[in-house]
Amino acid sequence: MAHVGIDSSIGVFVVPGVEAARPEQIAPLYWDLHTTRRDEAELVFRLDGTGAPRP
Repeated sequence: MAHVGIDSSIGVFVVPGVEAARPEQIAPLYWDLHTTRRDEAELVFRLDGTGAPRP
């Protein structure tokens, strides 16, 4: 069992000036956790200052 922490609002801007994540940005993290990183307990999704997912 694993957990994906999402450090962002999704789809709707909640904090003025802070980018919201799109579901299609988050989905690959779930897929990666399910298919290739099965030994990890947690992955965290974050956006950088430009609104792109941080590695």
